[in-house]
Amino acid sequence: MATAPVPGPVSGTPRAWLLSPAPASRMQARFGRWFRAWLGFRRNPLAMSGLGIVLLLVLMAVFAPLIADRQAATLQVLADRLQPASWQHLFGTDELGRDIFARVVFGSRITLTIVAMVGVIVVPVGLAIGLPAGYFGGVVDKVLMRITDIFLAFPRLVLALAFAAALGPGIENAVIAIALTAWPPYARLARAETLTSRRAEFIQAAELQGASHVRIIATQIVPLVLLKIVIFFSHSGPGHVGGGIAGADTLALRAKTRARPVGVAQGVHIGCGALTSALTSDPPIKTPVRPARPASKKTAAIR
Repeated sequence: MATAPVPGPVSGTPRAWLLSPAPASRMQARFGRWFRAWLGFRRNPLAMSGLGIVLLLVLMAVFAPLIADRQAATLQVLADRLQPASWQHLFGTDELGRDIFARVVFGSRITLTIVAMVGVIVVPVGLAIGLPAGYFGGVVDKVLMRITDIFLAFPRLVLALAFAAALGPGIENAVIAIALTAWPPYARLARAETLTSRRAEFIQAAELQGASHVRIIATQIVPLVLLKIVIFFSHSGPGHVGGGIAGADTLALRAKTRARPVGVAQGVHIGCGALTSALTSDPPIKTPVRPARPASKKTAAIR
């Protein structure tokens, strides 16, 4: 029994234009490739669920004033401290009586800001260091990788403090300083992927056609490397966010500013609120120094 043919896209529709097997222009071919990638992405339920979570976070950050009360995020009511979840406080209250749900909603804004700043700074710097090192090799590779090793030799927070001192006080400068210390792993990954595809046949074909080094890197190598960079950033991004929030709060306290912005305290609940609260709210615990025991007569005789 013959099966019925699968109906294709109706001629003259945008879908038929995107899925055309013979595109009439380069723009049509590019949009068609993107549309086919979207169709493949849409077939993956795990990818769609992740996209839904990201969109939910973005919408929560955009419409935060309509979802929660901003004053509840900073209003300290000690009589309502450590309350359980209820209709008045959906996530309960913290040790100072502040509404945790409102702090999470408004804290998503600064958290997404940190993610965007880390991505905008770290990925281009890592690509700018790793791509030339892997493509040209030789002296270029040695110089760029030694610079990367210098950054890796220092602890991240110590190096961020040095950048923050050079940039000046402020939360924005503190976040930039922390982001500038997170690019070495991306540079090493970009270099490794570039070395893998440097001697590929399609690279040699592009060289034979007279393509310049910049064009080969931009059109042939970057699309291959960028996929691995995005995957690596999706795994290590939460660490940058948590460390960035805690580090930004620490650097803001060490900077000579008049007042710490409320936004950092709101964003703490997204990343690592317990750690930052321990660093900023509670006074340091001083370990008592025990007096030295007097030396015995036998010990004094030996000395």
